[in-house]
Amino acid sequence: MNPTWPQRIPVIVFTAITGLLLGVIVFLARESLLVITIALSTNAYLPRAMDKIYLIVLGLIWLLSWFVFEGYLNGGVAKKTVLARFLVVLGWELVALFVFSIAAYLFTDSGVNWTAVGLLLAALIAGIALLFTARRMFSAPQKT
Repeated sequence: MNPTWPQRIPVIVFTAITGLLLGVIVFLARESLLVITIALSTNAYLPRAMDKIYLIVLGLIWLLSWFVFEGYLNGGVAKKTVLARFLVVLGWELVALFVFSIAAYLFTDSGVNWTAVGLLLAALIAGIALLFTARRMFSAPQKT
């Protein structure tokens, strides 16, 4: 079944939100990789090479993820699980945001920024809560 135009509006909005958040995560992952590479590398050219390779590979993955997100969310239109699928994607993205931010934070020499730690923990808790909420939405009986 092909979704009608009014059914596609939430899919388009949710795809844009998840794609843009993934762009932020890709940027944070790049910063984490650079910080870790600079901290652990003895080769001066390695961080620059990692940065160039990362931009090409993850940039293409980020672009392809828009099609994957759109297809995944479109699959939920017929089953009426678009919101649950969006919550699953958003939950995993928030968990990834926490992981990459903590990875960069551990390798920097700055002091403890409790506001950043609190925001990261809030992102982790929100991501886990969204995953559990989506799981309950998937397991609930569907009304027809």
